[in-house]
Amino acid sequence: MRPEELSDDHAVLADVVLHALRFMLESGEEIAEACLIYATAPMLRVKDLCDGLKMLREHGADAVISVAEHPSPVQRALKVSDDGYLSMLWPEYQTTRSQDLSKAYHDAGQFHWLRVEPFLETGVLYMKKCRPLILPQYLGLDIDTAEDLALAKKLYRALFQNDSAVWGDE
Repeated sequence: MRPEELSDDHAVLADVVLHALRFMLESGEEIAEACLIYATAPMLRVKDLCDGLKMLREHGADAVISVAEHPSPVQRALKVSDDGYLSMLWPEYQTTRSQDLSKAYHDAGQFHWLRVEPFLETGVLYMKKCRPLILPQYLGLDIDTAEDLALAKKLYRALFQNDSAVWGDE
C-alpha cells in the first residue's frame, strides 16, 4: 500500500510511519498513540512494550524509544581513514579515563511509541519530549547483517529458551 518511493531500502522510516498514519487518519481511524515495532527485533518482550506505553502516558512524553547502553564509551570511538590508518574520532578524550566519560545509548531497534499529533507536526521520531526505555545490552540487538542474525539466533537459544525470568513472566 505504500508508494514506490517509500518501499525500497532507502526509504526514511519517519516518512513511512507518517504515510501510514495519514492513510489511517484519512480512512476515518482515530489514533492518539501509535507504536512502531521493528521487524528486525527478535528480542522484543511484551513487558517492554507495556512499560514503554506506560512511560509515554505517565510522563507526558511525545515519544518513548527502546535504547541500550553502548558497551564502551563512544568518546573513545575509532575510525579508519581511506589510506588505512587508525585514529580517534574525538582525540580530545584520548587521555580521559573511560569511567569519567558520559554514558551513551543507541536505539535498540525494537520499538518507538509515539503520540500521533506531535509526530505529525514534526515528522521526526526523536522528538524534543522523547524518553528512553533503557533495555539490557543483550536485548538491543538489531538485525542488519548475516552476522547479526547468527548472533541473534545464538543469543535467543542461550537466553530465552525455557527461561521465563528473562521475558519478565515471573
